[in-house]
Amino acid sequence: MGIGAEELREKTDELAGMIRKHPLARRHERLLAEINADESSCGLLHRLINLGAMIDRTARAGKEAGMDADEKAELENSLKANPNVQTYIETRRELVALLAAVMERVRNPEPAG
Repeated sequence: MGIGAEELREKTDELAGMIRKHPLARRHERLLAEINADESSCGLLHRLINLGAMIDRTARAGKEAGMDADEKAELENSLKANPNVQTYIETRRELVALLAAVMERVRNPEPAG
């Protein structure tokens, strides 16, 4: 017999709670709070998010995104000077990979046994 909708919701809530308690998720939340508390870090993160969105839009339009060499160097220097933003980006990347692995496991569960 299959699993009921209510039991599935309960298990989903349980999994969500486990993910929120995972060290990566906790580090992600802590770093984001630190960044939001610092105007310079917050501005840099928003700048990077906007740049990523622009690159995505440009790529979807079939064009190549370019960046002025001076602007790129300034952005790299800003990132080097702000380890919280660097660490946040790395942590977010790891957290997204963890979530992707969970989703993949849901799509393709290993056989029981």
